[in-house]
Amino acid sequence: MPIGKPRVLHWGDGARGGGSHPFDVEVHSHCFLSSTDVSTQLQWQRAEDPHGNPWLAVVIDPLRSLAKGKPEFGAFRVYPPEYAAPRDECPDGRLVREDARRVEQWASCWNRYYRLEIEYFLSALAADVMGCLAENFLWMRTLASAPAAQEREARERFSERVGAVSDRLAAYGAALGTPGAAAAALGHRGGGA
Repeated sequence: MPIGKPRVLHWGDGARGGGSHPFDVEVHSHCFLSSTDVSTQLQWQRAEDPHGNPWLAVVIDPLRSLAKGKPEFGAFRVYPPEYAAPRDECPDGRLVREDARRVEQWASCWNRYYRLEIEYFLSALAADVMGCLAENFLWMRTLASAPAAQEREARERFSERVGAVSDRLAAYGAALGTPGAAAAALGHRGGGA
């Protein structure tokens, strides 16, 4: 399988009504929109918004999340091309006069999009899955602590490890309907909630 931008999640199924809406997930080492992201987001907004499906961009920064010990992500919308953003206003609403500071934090297209306020939570099930992943696979620590240039073996085996995690999560998803089987599918040995 070629390494690239995998389609990892399909939102909705027959039970939710409507079709399957694919989300393409890409790892970013920043929490802002690149010029490519702005272009893609604009296309999605133009395609989905008129049909009552407001489309927003979610960018997750796994490295900063690990460093801070909490999820580091942002949700964004793109201004229409004909809209002139307020002068010197960054996507978070702050006014920054120095162009270099704006570009450093928000990239070169800082005036083409804006950040949405977000709140998040983990359900008990999501917290259990994240705990199992952190405990059983140590993928977060490996990603955060192994300098890519020095850990050739880790780089070469990374896609294999991600595939193993994906397989385990698929087994977990299949076991959701069977009491007790979900934790067993992940090899979770904890007391449980």
